[in-house]
Amino acid sequence: MPKPVRPEFNQAFRKASPYLNMGYVLLGSIVFFGFVGNWIDQRLNSKPIGLLIGLFTGLGLGFYHLLKAIEQIENKKQ
Repeated sequence: MPKPVRPEFNQAFRKASPYLNMGYVLLGSIVFFGFVGNWIDQRLNSKPIGLLIGLFTGLGLGFYHLLKAIEQIENKKQ
């Protein structure tokens, strides 16, 4: 039978949960747009231009989402 979870443990995860997702969103956007750029390179035979554009687009959009999420969390604290 599992042990009961302490309330302070649950509270710590509730406070940390908005921050836990941010790394995955950043990584996911870079990987997704990297694949899109690679696909474009294969279609247009323009290696590595599409891949680089895709990676930098993913990086930029990932950081944009990261900053928006941090701003939203900070606004909730006030």
